[in-house]
Formats: sequence, structure tokens, C-alpha cells
Amino acid sequence: MNVQSKLKLLCKKIALPYKSELYKQLICKRDLIIIDNYVTGCPAQEYSKYKNDTSENRIKNITKFIHSEDFKSELKSPKGAKTNKKDSSWKISIIKKSALDPNLKIRMVKFYNKVSLLDKEYGISIVDKENAKNKEVCLHEFIHILLESNKIRHSSWKWNEGLVTYLTSYALNKEKNHEKNPQKNKFKSNFYYNYVLYAHKWHVSLKELVKPEDRLKNIKIKIAET
Repeated sequence: MNVQSKLKLLCKKIALPYKSELYKQLICKRDLIIIDNYVTGCPAQEYSKYKNDTSENRIKNITKFIHSEDFKSELKSPKGAKTNKKDSSWKISIIKKSALDPNLKIRMVKFYNKVSLLDKEYGISIVDKENAKNKEVCLHEFIHILLESNKIRHSSWKWNEGLVTYLTSYALNKEKNHEKNPQKNKFKSNFYYNYVLYAHKWHVSLKELVKPEDRLKNIKIKIAET
């Protein structure tokens, strides 16, 4: 699968401009992505139980997180995310003020410096080596960049991730996967259940629309209303 071709086709389907220069990717070690997720304030229970809601709490609790069973568990699964240079300076500050191992601090600072060099304005995709081969994950992260570069972002992470999840399926002609309301008991994590639940909500909202302009209008109206 050619990720850029799928992204370009999606742009036509939702009446957004395609700019190839926006989409940058950094392949890095999995632990760096997990730590960045924590520092960013990821709401998944595996992260939030270690109180990552404020900068002060992140500084205080990050070492508890990386020595936890949750961190070890996260290391076992492929990782992909989006990050950006505008947040790198305050993230570096958190890392430097924390009690992390000095070598890990150095690695994280180097990581954020690379992000700052690559990111033009709207963020870059970060993936580990295993996920770099997973084109669907790469497409998902690029769709985040597509939407943010067009000022399309819901204030709720559930609606936002649901939209990106739905559009990823839509770009791959798999949107019918979201026709049915997902069953919660089939998901190990409430966090990822919400991705699919809100993708279903977006499918219901967009499935009858034919014109790309109408799809884009509906997305913007939905974001304003919910």
C-alpha cells in the first residue's frame, strides 16, 4: 500500500488540499514513543493512573511509570503517534527536571531535537521499527496531520480520534467496518474502545453524504455542535 496515494485520495473524498511536504515520519525506539505519550498526557488508563495530567505531576511520577508493569506491557506492542516541535521545549523541560536516568534524559532530548528539525508546523508521525511496516498506522498518524493543518480538531480526544480512525478506514475503503455499534466487552482497553465507538458515530453522520464538500461541511458542523 502506498500511504501517500491513499492520503491523496482521501483529500479528494473530503475536499481538503493535499500537500506532500507536510508529511514527515521519524522511526525511533519504542520506549521513546511511550515516554512521549506519558509526557504528552495520554488519557489511556495505562498512562493516566500515574497522574500525567499536569507538568508537575509528570515530573514527579514519570519514574514510577517507567518502572511499572504497565510500561513493560506497553513495550510489548508496536507504537505509533504524532508529536510536534511546538511542544518540544516544555517536554524537554519536564524531562530535565525529572528523576529519570541521565542516559535516558539524553536520549529523550535528542529525540525532541530531531522532532524539531523535521516538523515544519503541524507535527510529524513517530513510529517504532515494527510499526513503520504497518502502513495503516502510518496513514492514521498522517491523517492527524492532514486535519490539524486544516484547523480541524475536536476539543474531545474521543471525537478527534474517532474521526481519524473513521477516515483511516474510509481511505482504505473499509468504512463499513464501523457500521455496527461496537461491543465494549470485546475490547481489553476502554481507551481503544472509544476509538472505535466514536468512529461508528462519525460513520453514522457521514455515510449518506456523496459530495466531498458536503462531507467536509458535515465534519465541521459536527465539531462545532458536539
